Amino acid sequence: MFEGCRSVFVVLLMKLFSKYNSWLCLSCGEFLCGRTDNAHMLKHYESHKSHSAVIHVRELAVWCFACDR
Repeated sequence: MFEGCRSVFVVLLMKLFSKYNSWLCLSCGEFLCGRTDNAHMLKHYESHKSHSAVIHVRELAVWCFACDR
């Protein structure tokens, strides 16, 4: 029922955070900064090892912490 609303919400958040070095966790939807800032996404992965796939919200680059690529 809320799938469409969630998609719109994610797009709006991506636009909001696109001017920052923000990454989106593909497991839980958490928005956090990358390694060049405070490395909060790396810390998120280190405390949640199953949350290894992330996407950069501006460049749409996908990264896997488990694979380190």
